[in-house]
Amino acid sequence: MAKIVLADGDRKLMLDISKSLFMRDHKVLIYDSAEEVLSNFHSDFPELVIVGSDINSYSGRQLCVELRKRPESYNVPLLLMTPDTDEDDITSAMSSGADDIIITPIRKNELLAKVSMLLVKRSSPSSESMAGNVVFAGYYKIIRHLGRGGFSNVYLAEDTRQPGSKVAVKILEAKNIEKRYISQFLREAYGLSLLNHPNIVRMTEFGSYADKYFIVTEFIEGQSLLSLIQNSPVSEKYALRVAWEICEALNYMSMYGIIHRDIKPDNILISPEGRVVLVDFGLAKDQHQQTLSFEGEMEGTPQFLSPEYIRNEKNQTSKIDIYSLGITLFYAVSGELPFSGDPYTITSTLRRRNFRKSFLLSVKNFHP
Repeated sequence: MAKIVLADGDRKLMLDISKSLFMRDHKVLIYDSAEEVLSNFHSDFPELVIVGSDINSYSGRQLCVELRKRPESYNVPLLLMTPDTDEDDITSAMSSGADDIIITPIRKNELLAKVSMLLVKRSSPSSESMAGNVVFAGYYKIIRHLGRGGFSNVYLAEDTRQPGSKVAVKILEAKNIEKRYISQFLREAYGLSLLNHPNIVRMTEFGSYADKYFIVTEFIEGQSLLSLIQNSPVSEKYALRVAWEICEALNYMSMYGIIHRDIKPDNILISPEGRVVLVDFGLAKDQHQQTLSFEGEMEGTPQFLSPEYIRNEKNQTSKIDIYSLGITLFYAVSGELPFSGDPYTITSTLRRRNFRKSFLLSVKNFHP
């Protein structure tokens, strides 16, 4: 079942369409005024909007244009009803922001098929769905999608208050039932708010908008340590420089009692000028907090996690980050992990035995 907004000046047409949608268990909100649609859009949170060709003082195309100016509309499909069948008219209708059109008079089966298709598209949005035409949270003009991790999407954006400045906007996409991810997201924001260090990504804003939590950080140009290693293992000298700067970050974090808990090559970025930056504090926690995971569940990348973290031991300290950094450096200079095999096999083995000693022996005996 989906919540659908239906807007058209023809009351009889709206009632006929709403009956068809009710039969498919959809909830329908009917408006015969474009102003009402716009004023209630933020609170309605529709999953689909069906727009008629004439809504009192607005045309259907004008309403689509106005709706697309709203950042909260980026993931809401718009279906435009139109009597126009000319190719130029259809192109114009689509350029107004509509995701699809349906020619009137409406055929019931065609309408239901398009509604179903658009709702499926909404439930698995394209990574590019925000790019190019959205200003999120009033200031951040989305440029392109950078990546997805867990239940968050990260976008490159321009802060319109400082033309030309680039930031990374991380938006939590978790639903209400995924409350642990909201808690995790909030703790990431809190941890970053405490930190101000050249080797730690700097947060510039945190908040919620259109029922979504978001974190804005500086955008680090360059590439990850993982991408460098995948091209070729790095030299010992370069690895030592990376280690020095990450240790500076870890030492600074220890003054605030913050543990990163996900140190790995993916989360270490290298800027064009050589600055080494630690990113992604999604699993970070205060030393006095218990794990953010559900009981018995482990989060993070198994190959880089310490035995005490995997075993979910109490009173974990920043030593687990140092351990993960050691694995990272081993991988950086050798291109291989000290433990081979399936991640789940590694995890279960580390839960049973302490491999710290064998890992240190591996490092001692390693010759690049």
